[in-house]
Amino acid sequence: MTGKFQRRRDRRVTGAPGGLRPLFPSWSWASWESAVNLHDYLPISGHRSEVEWFVVRDDGIAAKLDIFQADVDFDYSADGNKDVSPPPVDITNFLPKIMSRREIDLQAVEWQQARTLACYTTSASFRIDGTLHSLDVHEEIWRHLPNVAIKDAQGVTVGCILVPPGLREECQKEPGLYDFILLSRGRRRMTGTKRELARQYFDEKVYMPREWCTLNVMLVEQVGYKSQEVWRVGVEVIHEDAWVKAGPMGAMVRLG
Repeated sequence: MTGKFQRRRDRRVTGAPGGLRPLFPSWSWASWESAVNLHDYLPISGHRSEVEWFVVRDDGIAAKLDIFQADVDFDYSADGNKDVSPPPVDITNFLPKIMSRREIDLQAVEWQQARTLACYTTSASFRIDGTLHSLDVHEEIWRHLPNVAIKDAQGVTVGCILVPPGLREECQKEPGLYDFILLSRGRRRMTGTKRELARQYFDEKVYMPREWCTLNVMLVEQVGYKSQEVWRVGVEVIHEDAWVKAGPMGAMVRLG
């Protein structure tokens, strides 16, 4: 994936694309030229994390983050849901130095300056060609961020994402495959106005809606060649059937 995505401030770093690196981590709001907006993109009544996250210091020492896990008794056969969790791995093969949370001195400069998040997850590619995907009222809430369709190999809309205008223009000029990583699973809230309930985030004629079928995934930009580090571009929803169909592969990700 190519392109320069607008961030609030950059600092010059040798080896980074264009010699620049975000002053703040790409996963933080401070890194982006965008106001915080707390409106619901996809109203949910619950979520389930599919990956374990670690914070990593500059010297490679890591600590597991305490991620909220909903108390969900998950039966994948109940409604046709798919097991999309990443394959089991020994995380110490990727993060050999993991400290217990009880051992961490939060006042230590090394931890206060830690800016990398890491996880073992799955990655898949989908097509973006800049096609607008209307979600009705969303166009009023996020007027400066176009909502575009994410498509499978057959051109069917499998999900959608809010993107910077420059990225949509780039995708229109050069449609192509973009990389996504799995984050979590969401349960859509089935109460609200008729207008809210009528929103379709994917082609429901092909990908049938059901409970817990929406996956929260992240569009990422790889940093350098053969690097594990990626930068966040945006977070979006994709139907689980489309994710499985795309043949996701296990991947160790370092999010800077």
